[in-house]
Parts: sequence; C-alpha cells; structure tokens
Amino acid sequence: MHVFIGVRERRLAGSGLAFIFLTTLLWFLLAKSSWHSGRFLDQAIAGRHFPSDCGVSDDFSTLQAPVIYFVTPTYARREQVAELTRLSHTLMHVPNLVWVLSEDAETCSRLVAEVALRSRLPHVRLARPMPRKYKQDVLHKTKTGYKKKKKEPRGVANRNAALDWIAKNASIEGVVYFGDDDNTYDLRLFDEIRSTQGVSLFPVGLLGERGVSGPVVSDNGSHVIGFTDPWFHDRLFPIDMGGFAVNVELIRTSGARMPFIPGAEEDEFLKALGVPKESMEAKAGNGTLVLVWHTQSVKRPVPKVEPEDVREQTNLTPLLRTLELQGTAVVSNEGGKPLPKCLESHCPTH
Repeated sequence: MHVFIGVRERRLAGSGLAFIFLTTLLWFLLAKSSWHSGRFLDQAIAGRHFPSDCGVSDDFSTLQAPVIYFVTPTYARREQVAELTRLSHTLMHVPNLVWVLSEDAETCSRLVAEVALRSRLPHVRLARPMPRKYKQDVLHKTKTGYKKKKKEPRGVANRNAALDWIAKNASIEGVVYFGDDDNTYDLRLFDEIRSTQGVSLFPVGLLGERGVSGPVVSDNGSHVIGFTDPWFHDRLFPIDMGGFAVNVELIRTSGARMPFIPGAEEDEFLKALGVPKESMEAKAGNGTLVLVWHTQSVKRPVPKVEPEDVREQTNLTPLLRTLELQGTAVVSNEGGKPLPKCLESHCPTH
C-alpha cells in the first residue's frame, strides 16, 4: 500500500514538474515573440486593421443633433498616450460627440488609432504636419506689431485639417470645440456649448498669474462687453483656445481658418468668423463658472533604457516593448540605462 502511494506521488510530482516546465517554456516563447512582433494590444484592438493613413470610424449612425465635434490637435511626445487616454475617459461620458483627432504628422499613428478605438467613440483620425517653412523664422505678434521670431505656430496645420474635414463632411448640425489633449474638462461644459448658435464664450481656469481667461459679461447677462486675459497684445478677441465654441454652419459659411502666426491664432480665427463680441453668447453661467482648465503635464525627455536579458524569463522584456510602443521610453544598448530591480525580501535604500 505504501509502495503504491509512493509511486503515485512520484508520478504526480513528475507531472507537476513537467507542467511547470512546459508552462514556463510557453511563456518564454510568447514573450520572445511579443518582443519581436510588438503585439501588445488587448483582444479588442489586436484584430483591428491599422492603416498607415487616416480614417473615420463607422459608428456615426446613432448620432443625434446637435453634435459636438471635439477637435484635439496632438503630436508625438512622451506624455501623449497618457494624456489622450485621460481625455478619452472624459469624452466617453458625453453623448452625441465626434472626436476629431488631428496629428501634427505626415500620417496617422498606430498609437493614436489605438486610443481612439479603445474609447469606442465615433471618431475621425487626421494628419497634417506643420509646413517646413514655419519651422524657421515666423511672424510673431508683439506689442509693437509683428516681428520675426523662432517660435513655431504649433497646432495650426492640424487644427485647420480638422476644420477642412468638418466643413466638408459634417452632415449633422452641431458645434466645433478645440479641446487640447492636456486640458481638464468638467462634463457640464459639453451641456453648455451644445446649444451654441454662433460663437459662445466661457472662462478658462489656470491661466496666467491671476488664473483665468474669459469674457466680461454685462450684469444682466445679455451680451459680452469685453475680456479678461493675462495677455492682451492688441488682440480684438483676447481669449484662450479652450474658451470658445463655434457652430458648424458658421465654420462652413465663413471659411475661417487659423493663421500661422504664434499668439494670433484665436484672435484671427474669431475675426474671420465675422461675429462681433456683442453678438457672442456667454456660457458657463454667463461667464461665472470655470468648466475647463488649462492644465499642463511636466514635459520630460524620453529616457533610454537598456534591454533586459530575455533568458531571465520575467515580464520586463514585454513591458519595455510596451513602453517603446507608447513612446514613453527608447530601448537601446547604446546609452540605455538598466531598469533598477530588487528581487530580495527587503529592497535596499538608494
């Protein structure tokens, strides 16, 4: 009886060891394959086609007017995936919204497509790079007029690409709003701007020393009489990009686009719409509420990280590949620093 039990135990132990060995081998092969193929997407994404050019999602049939066309200019950087993900989780709570993602690039990136698809929002993916000539000396608005300066007019080309698409393809009436990927939005903002008939204005928080930019509204809330902003510089409409919304039909009839002049983008665009400030609509409690904030992430350079030894059979090799796909790290033997690791019960103090 004892002999039988011993044999049976040895068989079970042998089977267990074989199972562990095969499982470890399979994990190692999958990790190695993942490192080379870059397939670090969940099942909802992995089966989708990612074209090198741009496109439109196929889920517009459920939209009802008025639609908010939320234009997000974006560009490749270390913080991009984090900020787009955070923004998408806000927009997922907003009905009847089309997310227009416009990249400062030659073609649409797989990374931005991935975030858009995961959001399940109706969306448009566009790309238009800043023209090369504007990456040199450009006109910059100053107190004494326009002067040449090295500052680049970022976000103009891709915002104009979004305006071109909306003017040509927006078949459902609605409102255009320029929502940067690093700003913070109160959900009440979308209820406020959805009814915009022409141009609506509202405060933006965390701007300048006094922390706000927005319209000055008459006591009875009947019309806009001026502006408060940390930077006037002879602008007719001194207001932040996140502080106004425009009806789609006005975009279409006016043909307004943004100029490649740093500091004058909002002003010149609003002037091209042809609506005097007295006829603009004050939103957000007639200019008494802050429902959007000009938040900004700390910009840091992309770090170089030394590749892991795949023979160690840990999660770190595929994790590094994920970081590289997201643009938050560069994996390289040249100048890359190893990941700090502690495999002890108590990690030492650095």
